[in-house]
Amino acid sequence: MKPYVSKRKYKFDVSIDPRGKLADKLSVEGIPTIFFADKNGTILYRSSGYEDGYENEYLKELIKYLDKENIPYDDFKFKDKASRRKEAIVDIDF
Repeated sequence: MKPYVSKRKYKFDVSIDPRGKLADKLSVEGIPTIFFADKNGTILYRSSGYEDGYENEYLKELIKYLDKENIPYDDFKFKDKASRRKEAIVDIDF
């Protein structure tokens, strides 16, 4: 896991749960599962799985919390770093 995280230069902590104890405790149903928690550890939002566009929902929930707590923030802008191909040919031989 360490080489994977290092290669991608993540700027957040990554934990490993090989026996699934934390996943069971938090009722994780899919990967990725995202939690927003306040400074007291209260889970404010959770999302399981991912599809394009979910980041808009995450941002909405984050802004809702920041506004409620009167925490100042700058405008958020997403950068699409993924390269997409319009056409692809896949040849599968079973």
